[in-house]
Amino acid sequence: MTIIIVKKGDSLWEIASNNKVAPSRIIEVNGLESTALVPGLALYIPNEKSVNRRYLIKSQDTLTKIGSRFGTSAAAIMEANTGIYANSLKVGTEILIPSPYKNQLITLGFAFPTSGGVVFETLEQNGDKLSYLAIVAYSFTREGNAYVDGDDLPLIAKCEQTGVTPLLMIRNFQDGDFDADLAGDVLASSEYRTNLINSMLNFVREKGYGGVSMDIEFIPPARRSDYVLF
Repeated sequence: MTIIIVKKGDSLWEIASNNKVAPSRIIEVNGLESTALVPGLALYIPNEKSVNRRYLIKSQDTLTKIGSRFGTSAAAIMEANTGIYANSLKVGTEILIPSPYKNQLITLGFAFPTSGGVVFETLEQNGDKLSYLAIVAYSFTREGNAYVDGDDLPLIAKCEQTGVTPLLMIRNFQDGDFDADLAGDVLASSEYRTNLINSMLNFVREKGYGGVSMDIEFIPPARRSDYVLF
């Protein structure tokens, strides 16, 4: 199974077509309630072609449980392993599991716009090994309006040039430190939360970001459930 991050302009049908999977499977796997996609959303993309993965049977395992974990069936596991029986699994036995899930390494870096040439050089040399770069340049007001601190456009352009997806990183950062009260004030208000979402999306669309990375620290305990809703 592959994980992709929805980018500006992506549609469910386009993603499904590019990955040779039915849109209904993407909806099912991700528990989507509609076909609408928001930039920055992580989607699991099932790989319908099975590959054999090795697995050591553990105590309390059943073929049904193993199959459920790896997206396959007990019958498929038995077909791939002659000589095993569903009612007499031996702990420690190595079996092959035909699974549609596959491992994929996704890498994320962080950079400030003021990092300048060092980051540019790193992207030139290692851009092919980096999936995403979170650009640390955004905070927000107590009314939930996002704002940029610094010129992030050159770094966004360099990401596009080197094939790296830029992410807008937003933090509750003011006056040189993380501000718990700032986070609490915005999270406590549905209006301010909406302001923050809309202002972030405006920057994403305006500047061509591929998504958002959140770094909200020191959230007051009373506001943590609000952060989950957010």
